[in-house]
Amino acid sequence: VGLDKFVAMATEGGATIDNRGAKGLMTAFYEACPEIPLWWKDEIEFCQENLYVETWFGRRRYLPGILHPNRGLREAAEREAVNTTAQGTGADVIKLVLRRVWEQLQGTNSRIILSAHDDVLVEAREDEAVQVGEVLAGMTRGLLPIELPVTVKIGHNWGEMEDA
Repeated sequence: VGLDKFVAMATEGGATIDNRGAKGLMTAFYEACPEIPLWWKDEIEFCQENLYVETWFGRRRYLPGILHPNRGLREAAEREAVNTTAQGTGADVIKLVLRRVWEQLQGTNSRIILSAHDDVLVEAREDEAVQVGEVLAGMTRGLLPIELPVTVKIGHNWGEMEDA
């Protein structure tokens, strides 16, 4: 991720930042997470060799543009390679969690209302809410080789949600 991208990300949320501030943000980010640029490099090299990338669950995306002679098109494919692995794995996780939640809710009076990004909204009767929350808290266990934290909140509506 280059300097222009850091400035764009910072100003997108309404912050004001100049190139020097963005440079400092980049430096701090890379110092705190030095393995991320190495992972980006590995993903891009894998894609250059195989013309595809995979999510952690094996879903593939073919990116023949990774070898394009046009620098702009090649760099776009490089960004797609990295984003596909990260965001695609996230999408795979939420689909698996939704399936697990749906299975666990069978036989209860609770149901999935919607999912948005990495949130799952479940409607449950008050007498089932805490028990359903405890079940939901364990839905990501064992999906990945890393622990995925889950926050369960209960309330009568989104505005009244409180940690369970």
